Amino acid sequence: MAQILRRLKVFVGFQIESDFHTTEQLHQLLALLSDRLRETQAIELEVKFGILPPGVIMWDELRKAIRESHLAIFDISENNANVMIEVGLAYGFGKQVFLLKNRSSEATYKKPADIASVYVPYDGGGVGSGTTCSDDHQGPVPEASSHLFHSLV
Repeated sequence: MAQILRRLKVFVGFQIESDFHTTEQLHQLLALLSDRLRETQAIELEVKFGILPPGVIMWDELRKAIRESHLAIFDISENNANVMIEVGLAYGFGKQVFLLKNRSSEATYKKPADIASVYVPYDGGGVGSGTTCSDDHQGPVPEASSHLFHSLV
């Protein structure tokens, strides 16, 4: 096992109930990404998902989690207003931001014009489920995280 050279805190924001991904798929995506970064780059991820227990003051907790992160990943498939606020916070705090959007969501949820060119589109039943990504990748990739991984390293 390689010695860990760097630890990165990652915030992950998403719509909890989605037609385009499940919470489990996002957990799998980050676990795969974490494993690959640990093995190939000696980077360990400390992942904080944007799911808070009932009763906490959500705004303060979300701001703190985003502010303390090194980078943030958001699924914007539904253009969820809460997720978009979190995206804005991350940009405002100067974080590296990665946006995921399921291509099949385009019919109902158009890409916001200001971020139309800065997201990672994915196909399929959800992230991490044998999906394909666009941009410099041709054809299927084993996981949606492959494109995200290449974006990070």
